[in-house]
Amino acid sequence: MTSDKLSISRLVEIAFLKGIQDVVFSPGSRNAPLVISFVESKKFNCICIPDERVAAFYAMGMSLKTKRPTIICCTSGSAALNYAPAICEAFYQYIPLLVITADRPIEWIDQGIGQSIRQHNIYKNYIKGGFQFIQDANKDDDYWYNDRVSNEAINLALASNQGPVHLNIPFREPLYNTIESFNANVKLINAYDHKASLSNESWNELSIIWKKSERKIILLGLSHPNEELAKCLNILVKDQSVILLTETCSNVTVDNGIQCIDRVITTFANEDVFKADLVLTFGGPVISKKIKKFFQRNKPKYHWDLRSGKGLDTFQSLTHKIDADAIYFLNHLIDYKSVNNSQFNQSWVGRNNEVEAAHDKFIENTELSDLKVFDLILNAMPDNINLHLSNSAIVRYAQLFNQNVSVNYFANRGVSGIDGSTSTALGYASLSEEDNLLITGDMSFFYDSNAFWHNHLPKNFKIIMVNNSGGGIFRIIPGPSTTNQLDQFFEATHPNNAEKVSEMFGFDYKAVSSIQDLSEALKNLFESSNDNLQILEVFTPRHKNQEILSKYFDFISDEVQLKS
Repeated sequence: MTSDKLSISRLVEIAFLKGIQDVVFSPGSRNAPLVISFVESKKFNCICIPDERVAAFYAMGMSLKTKRPTIICCTSGSAALNYAPAICEAFYQYIPLLVITADRPIEWIDQGIGQSIRQHNIYKNYIKGGFQFIQDANKDDDYWYNDRVSNEAINLALASNQGPVHLNIPFREPLYNTIESFNANVKLINAYDHKASLSNESWNELSIIWKKSERKIILLGLSHPNEELAKCLNILVKDQSVILLTETCSNVTVDNGIQCIDRVITTFANEDVFKADLVLTFGGPVISKKIKKFFQRNKPKYHWDLRSGKGLDTFQSLTHKIDADAIYFLNHLIDYKSVNNSQFNQSWVGRNNEVEAAHDKFIENTELSDLKVFDLILNAMPDNINLHLSNSAIVRYAQLFNQNVSVNYFANRGVSGIDGSTSTALGYASLSEEDNLLITGDMSFFYDSNAFWHNHLPKNFKIIMVNNSGGGIFRIIPGPSTTNQLDQFFEATHPNNAEKVSEMFGFDYKAVSSIQDLSEALKNLFESSNDNLQILEVFTPRHKNQEILSKYFDFISDEVQLKS
């Protein structure tokens, strides 16, 4: 059985033939032909999540895991608008989505009919492409056109430069009529992707610059785990003129690299020693504000940005935009040995070793705080786990601790909003065989509490919520604390906890507010084989967190200066 609107049945067949597997619906009526056709085909993993904002982030998490486009499909009107935050995040994080919005008949838009808004190209600033079906297709040319649009939209979503693609489909009633079968001889257009390579002339120019640059920094932003990439970078940093800077969500570690950028930079008194002649950036967004400001103050002579699309001139020093596959490019760089006796790598690594010793010394005797909580969690956390981090203070605290090489780290750092962190992690976990842990803040947790309002909660998922009674990030960043509006309008303080949320959804809940209780609770959490979703809430002192973090940076800086 399928919808009698044959273009929809044909779209379903094309999606199947192109390898689409996962479809996340939200309930409605206007999208009934799509729901009926996809579900009745029995060729897809179809689920339903009522809240469209949650559904889109959940689907994005699924695509993050599979590296394939997940379809999200909703009814018309404000439902489509609720997809926008996740679409924007997917766009800046290069995650593939195929967004299908059902629409009212085009002649009734702006004519006072409910849930009739201007949906065509509604996401135009945050998608790779937007398409719309011919309404009421009933002729061969109509089917040819809609088949072609289906192919173009899916091919674009599948392309190597990944991101969201939008397909808007206007429907007239009736919406629920069905037929037993249809002729599945659809038009299929195969797309062959390519990876950009560089000419010999380009390589000649770049190799000369690379060889003569005595101080080279490679900065890798958000990146998915990739063994081949890690192998390339491990070879490159054997050159003493090269240092690799990574972040928690870079998911790459090397023997002679810097994992915790912020804690190293805070010790710089003489920045000249650590300045670069050449900076190579690639991967997704970078979390550290300190490294961005460092490069803006100490502009390199050359800045190469290696990524598809628009080159990012974050440091106002971009000299070369390189549109090429990262592994292809880095493998070529390995062949170009530096022609100098630079000790640049040793300067960074030596400082990093001093900083790490000071870090350990301070953390050992730190009282309960957000900082100490991360120390306890990360030390207790088992190997081979997927760790999901919410935004603001949470992901920044994680940046201060060395990575566990067996752990995969994820965070929504495309746009970096607090919305959708839980939903994305749940979507990822739903298709993951490993255990998944979300560390989240109270604001992010409550903001996305609808993430649990559906029937597709994975059993391999646990949550640690650090509750400092508000947006603690606004006590850390400069500015808000100088105003009279900090508590209410910036930090948004509150007295809430997760117990009632846990009770409403039937989760196991535990609350702690001391180091001793947290240590015991972490042991129980990670050793538990309970399939029920578990939430461990850790209360930290709102006013002390920023004070302890400031003391942490001051202590590290002072310790290093004493040894210099």
